[in-house]
Amino acid sequence: MRIRFLLLLIVFSGVSNLIASPIAPNGPSNERPMKSNGEGPQFVLDYISWLGSERQTTVKFYVQIAYDELQFIRHEERFQASYDFEFFIYDGEDNLLKRNVLHDVFEVDSFETQSRTKARIFPVVYPLEPRKYRLKAVITDLETNKTSKIEAFFLPRDFHSQNLQISEIQLCTKIEPGEPELLWARNNLYLLPNIFRTLAYNRHDLYVYFEIYNLALTENMSDTTLTLFMIFENGRGEQIRQIERQHTKIAQNCAFHFKFPKDNFFTGEYVLTIRVRDDATRQTVETSTSFAVIDLDSITPFAEFSSQEMND
Repeated sequence: MRIRFLLLLIVFSGVSNLIASPIAPNGPSNERPMKSNGEGPQFVLDYISWLGSERQTTVKFYVQIAYDELQFIRHEERFQASYDFEFFIYDGEDNLLKRNVLHDVFEVDSFETQSRTKARIFPVVYPLEPRKYRLKAVITDLETNKTSKIEAFFLPRDFHSQNLQISEIQLCTKIEPGEPELLWARNNLYLLPNIFRTLAYNRHDLYVYFEIYNLALTENMSDTTLTLFMIFENGRGEQIRQIERQHTKIAQNCAFHFKFPKDNFFTGEYVLTIRVRDDATRQTVETSTSFAVIDLDSITPFAEFSSQEMND
């Protein structure tokens, strides 16, 4: 089954640098993103689910590791680090379903080797049936031979009901046009995730991406609009802003992305709820995500992508 999307370019602005999410200062927690443990380089992992085909869900995992977690050695006039990444997915009976391997070697200037503000980030994408799985991710520093890992259960969302549906909200530090064959692309957009869901105060704009499924399209093209409500709450649960916009439906499935300028946010915690109303059926659906704005001018991570692809 081929899934048709209408990509609506609501607000778009290019960014000159590959900006990743600020590193949260509070240390490990049990919430997403998942955080590794072990003697090796520490890393984080997050994932997002989208509608797939043939009753499957497309699950994209993101892995990020900061430069200062790796051991660099001098290589000619620069410094080099290398690591292996292994990724495993098991079904509910603990049978191995997927195994992927990445070998990454890269070089930096000397001043970058201890940087907490730069990171490697790469995606892993699978089509999966919407049921419970176990994942294991392992990174080994090839200079120290030390290893860290993440093990966790996860459940891809099921989007195959015929009712109005909305995906998770993907928070990004960069959204711009992208080639569809790239692993970073979704609906011809290049999406650089904000894995930590954190912004540096007055330095980073907030980019969001989400998808809507099963909009009603009538034969006489009446009631061809949908209405979006974007609701912001502060850390106390108080609504501080609501944006309402109406859009014309052209396809059953739509993708939206927005940019919210940095001067809209003071330091603190926020919840963003996106509510969709199909004006033809009056069905309503919503989804929420949280993010934080940190007054931390010294932390501005940049993501540098591995040139390697995951190999089966």
